[in-house]
Amino acid sequence: MIERYIKRASTLLDVSRITAGKLELDPGPIDLSSLVREVVQSLAPAAHHAGSSLAINVAALVRGTWDRLAVEQITDNLLSNAIKYGAGQPGR
Repeated sequence: MIERYIKRASTLLDVSRITAGKLELDPGPIDLSSLVREVVQSLAPAAHHAGSSLAINVAALVRGTWDRLAVEQITDNLLSNAIKYGAGQPGR
């Protein structure tokens, strides 16, 4: 739970950096599939509490060069919003 608050604080700092034009990305090789699985796993308790289920269907390995933290924050934000506003209903 504390880890989620730290991530939120980090996101707010990034928003400030973006607004000030001082956000620096750090692209590197990552496996997007792995990252998505990790985020889904970390959000599973919140989804369960909200009466939602999370399921992923990704290729075994999707390698690319991205800023890991930025992609993780984006994925976390999208899924968190889906859990929060989805009211336990599947997407249409």
